[in-house]
Amino acid sequence: MEVEDDQNAGNTGLLTRLKNLVKRHKASKKSEPVHDKIVSLIERTIGNSSQIDSSVLRMIASVLEFNDKIVREVMVPRVEMVCVEAAAGVGELKRIMAEEGYSRIPVFEDNIDNIVGIAHVRDLIRQEIIHGREPFEIGKIMMKPFFVPETKKARDLLATFRTDKNLMAIAVDEYGGTAGLITIEDLLEEIVGEIRGEFEPELEEPIKVLDENTIVADGNTDLDLLQEHVKLSIEENPDFDTLAGFILDQIGSVPAEKESFDFDGLRFTVLEADERRILKVKIERLQPELSAEHDE
Repeated sequence: MEVEDDQNAGNTGLLTRLKNLVKRHKASKKSEPVHDKIVSLIERTIGNSSQIDSSVLRMIASVLEFNDKIVREVMVPRVEMVCVEAAAGVGELKRIMAEEGYSRIPVFEDNIDNIVGIAHVRDLIRQEIIHGREPFEIGKIMMKPFFVPETKKARDLLATFRTDKNLMAIAVDEYGGTAGLITIEDLLEEIVGEIRGEFEPELEEPIKVLDENTIVADGNTDLDLLQEHVKLSIEENPDFDTLAGFILDQIGSVPAEKESFDFDGLRFTVLEADERRILKVKIERLQPELSAEHDE
């Protein structure tokens, strides 16, 4: 496991990621001219990588990866959605908006599979300015929800968002149930990285390097990002794209805290988990490579 302490070392994992993307693209039968041009640019970039900042390499990789992503890979999953029931009072809506810091909140009736609208803080303020303290129901201010299949291409949804006034969509599965939600910010962050609002606290990095042989990663860490830090041979699998998904695939169930397993010369230990999710994972190299000094 390599700690990236200079630009050249930091680019190593990114270059591997870029090379894999190029290989995957050339093997695809759904090649498009615009993608061919991007791949050609990447191949030229790889040849001059020592002269390019790692942040630029990372964005180039993100752009190409974004072309193949679907909504399900980018959305806020159902279990993490913050919603409000239509029957709740406006006071409850205000409380949720204040505590969570969101300007748009999905509104449901009976259960989360029945999203009936989106409440926006702008409309809430407008209603109170016009009507003062006159009581009103949440349904009075909510907008019609915009639904998209979770299998829709992320790039197509971004194009829709750019021409449509809807900046939030509810993702649905093949049975019509709520799978998650996605905003234009979620899509843009796939390309440029985390976008932090003016009043949002600074987020922790998803991967923390403890020493040259150990890291701690969030369960929702993207495998491509993880592979920039560890040498990990995982075959591409449509069923998962995060560290948590990989662990669930290996174990077959949500593991308990402190449960561990070995894979590809690494030990994965679950540090934090609840009944449904893997939150924090420690990854250790089983046979630390000896330095040249020790070999002599």
